[in-house]
Amino acid sequence: MDIQVLKKVTVIKVLILTYYFPPCNFTAASRPLSWFKYLYDFGYYPVVITVDWSIEVLDAKVHNSVRVDTYDHGEIYYVSPTRTLRQRLIDYGVTGHVIGKIATFFDLLISSFTTKFTPYANIFNLANNYLIINPDANLLIASANPYPLFSIASRLAEKHPSLKWVADYRDDWSTKTLNKKYSLAYFIINKADAVSEKKWLASSSCFISVSDLLIKRISNAINKPGYLVSNGYFEEDYPECFANIESSSFVISYSGMLYLEQDVEAFILVLIECIIKYQSKIQIKLRFIGSISYPYTLDRLVKSMSGYESYLEVIQLVSREKCISLEAEADLLLMMAYGAEKGIPSSKLYQYIGHGIPIFVYPGDDDIIDNIVSEQTFLGRRLENHVSAVNYLCELIERKINGESLKSKSAELNTLLFSRRYQTEKLAEILNLVVQGRTLE
Repeated sequence: MDIQVLKKVTVIKVLILTYYFPPCNFTAASRPLSWFKYLYDFGYYPVVITVDWSIEVLDAKVHNSVRVDTYDHGEIYYVSPTRTLRQRLIDYGVTGHVIGKIATFFDLLISSFTTKFTPYANIFNLANNYLIINPDANLLIASANPYPLFSIASRLAEKHPSLKWVADYRDDWSTKTLNKKYSLAYFIINKADAVSEKKWLASSSCFISVSDLLIKRISNAINKPGYLVSNGYFEEDYPECFANIESSSFVISYSGMLYLEQDVEAFILVLIECIIKYQSKIQIKLRFIGSISYPYTLDRLVKSMSGYESYLEVIQLVSREKCISLEAEADLLLMMAYGAEKGIPSSKLYQYIGHGIPIFVYPGDDDIIDNIVSEQTFLGRRLENHVSAVNYLCELIERKINGESLKSKSAELNTLLFSRRYQTEKLAEILNLVVQGRTLE
């Protein structure tokens, strides 16, 4: 028998429920996309069920359309989105901030009891029909957020007792501390979320998440084993990952949203000290890519760079491909901790890693970001204070002035550990254990 035919016979079907998937261009779509691209190589046939982002959600005439793309290594089912209570109220001209908040609250409440009126109803219906028609499909991954996808997985497990499912937390849910609000409404919703989370996850085999700290936090909340599957970068997006860049300038780049919790002002103080020292020797440029999309960011940057505005460049929101191209022009990629928060390795970090360009983490988190950059990929070092940050940045600038390459070929093997393909292989190992009814030690 042909080897490829034999492989196709022996692969295990795994349903992947996700709200975010291309052509959606949100960062969250990259995680399930990588599983779809690579799982077949590790013995699994992925069947993605997602929302058709080409359909306007407010179009009342669209209800149950399904589009299917079939490949040798998997299938993708695109269902039309169903409309929330808030969207239905808009149809009748009922708008307003308070009304919207109330409607959103009831949308969350309804999802605890039924999927019928949620934006994910068609995902449930199609997944349920698929499991009926394909009795050999007994494995599922629900990727959240949105967290009501866990409710769908739980309901499917009730209807199909042989189904084993894994919850994917890109972020933690009821245990989240980043952007936590202190209001009565937030407190009530958070308590309701905690109840729903424990209820829905009860039927899961295990969960996966992106950092050890989040895994510990979630596991304590739902009493389920959790495993690490990091985000990563697509190797094919970086064809010249280790190419040297010859330039008379020193470019520092930061991509995407700058959160209020990130102390960019502390880094700028370091930068200005280096500008003063080297301005006659090399042109230094601090480049922010996409940050202008968030109005307060530009105000922060201009204020912090007062007197040195000519060293600042802010580029409007661009495509992911263009962003990677702009990052590749940099000598240094900037990363900052999210205030005092731990266990948050943003997808930006992995996009940076794919370049093999040095990563400057300051202020650091003394946790997963510092660990990945300084101890695992060796693309940077831990910077304890302002002085150590200034010294390291001066060292890098001096090397550039002296014509040295800042990239390190020795880091190549370590950075590959954070490729999307390698992380998908780790997921496949976890799925193997779930299929066998075992857990990792």
